[in-house]
Amino acid sequence: MERLVPKGARVRVSRDIAIHGLSSWRAPFTGSFKTTIPAGTILIATSGQLAGSPGFSAVPEEYDRLEARLVPDETRRAEKYSGYYFVFLASDIGDTPELLPWSPAASV
Repeated sequence: MERLVPKGARVRVSRDIAIHGLSSWRAPFTGSFKTTIPAGTILIATSGQLAGSPGFSAVPEEYDRLEARLVPDETRRAEKYSGYYFVFLASDIGDTPELLPWSPAASV
């Protein structure tokens, strides 16, 4: 049976993930950048995974602390930059996404 990642779920990354991150802007534009999310990072699903869909969007639980590590300087320092996020396949996280208990810090 397929195990879906629901909105607000906390998921621990089981291995380093080389991925393209997405940047949000105060403009009609979405950018991308290459980065590596380290093993052990806890992600919060900002949209739930739908049945039959392999993906979901998420941000790190420690969003502010990891931003400088994950997002390139030239992106973060741009005048209209407003944030970052990732789109994952459940298989990106590991063989079986490890869903963690909810915590107050996990509100999306």
